[in-house]
Amino acid sequence: MKAINKYAGRILFIFSLLICLSVSVQAEEYGLATVERTKELGGIYSVKNGGKVDIRNMYGGITVSHWKKKNEVEIKVIVTAKAGSEQQAFAILERVNVTFTDKPLEVVAKTDIRSQNNKKGESLDVHYYITAHPDIAMKLDQQYGNINLPDENNTKIDLIVKYGNIRGGDFAQKLDIQAAYSNVTIGDAMDVKFDLAYCGDVNVRNGRSIQADARYSNIKLNEVGDLKVEMKYGNLSVKEVGSFSYGMKYSDAKIGSLHRELKVSEMAYSNVTVDRVAPTVTSIYASSRYGNLTLSVPEGLAFEVEAKGMKYASFNMNGFDATHTHVEAPSYYKYTIKGGGQTKIRYEGNNYGNLTIRKY
Repeated sequence: MKAINKYAGRILFIFSLLICLSVSVQAEEYGLATVERTKELGGIYSVKNGGKVDIRNMYGGITVSHWKKKNEVEIKVIVTAKAGSEQQAFAILERVNVTFTDKPLEVVAKTDIRSQNNKKGESLDVHYYITAHPDIAMKLDQQYGNINLPDENNTKIDLIVKYGNIRGGDFAQKLDIQAAYSNVTIGDAMDVKFDLAYCGDVNVRNGRSIQADARYSNIKLNEVGDLKVEMKYGNLSVKEVGSFSYGMKYSDAKIGSLHRELKVSEMAYSNVTVDRVAPTVTSIYASSRYGNLTLSVPEGLAFEVEAKGMKYASFNMNGFDATHTHVEAPSYYKYTIKGGGQTKIRYEGNNYGNLTIRKY
């Protein structure tokens, strides 16, 4: 019996060894990432007052933090490779190079990758860690990866991201963002310019001035002073806005409160809804083509409304006390509510655009 158990034990050991060898061969054959190796590049660079940092990276990420040194910037690049063997991992590392150009007013770092075709199971990550004074301007270009910024940013920043995300705090100076196939989340901003394509979620807490050119993207804003948007195939929502200029195709816009003026230069196959037109609003203008504009105004508001090109469109304004009317149905309507006032509403329906004005 002992001999049989001993023999069985040897068979089990050999069988287990064969399984381990088989797994090892498969890991090598299919390139499973079982080995990780890294290399570090970079250094500390001098930047004079008014200088900037320019980073161009791919397949990794960029993380920015601040320190009190005004004329120095630290750039640390960590390259991580994963592969099925140590030899393969080192081969991946050798394909990556970072070039640094150090000038008095500009430090440029650029990632160069000789070949981007990893085998199955292999991976490459090139991550930049930048430490600089908050007053040093930056241009950060990240392809296939994320950009992470501090809670407070004091100077001009340009951000470019493709197939990644941007996450940052507040921005005290001009912020320029180009994003494609990405998501963006920032806090309070003074002056923002967006160029967006195929972005799932773009979130801004508050902004003094925001401009956006957006295609196939969704934008969510909290409070904005001046807002200018050109949008195709997307959705926009803003809780509070002062002045709003908007051109849209195949899109929807939802405004919580409007405080000064609204101008919709084009509303093609789209919808605009304003939940609260404040008594301080002076002008609302919209040109529609197969679109719908819905306005909710205070019950006691004195205003004028003029609607043109309504031949095949609906114009709904029930329950208001019109002291003066001028109607050339079905194409032209002009109403004066409570003697008029500072609020002027002008609407061009182009025969197929619908207008609804209701009370709140």
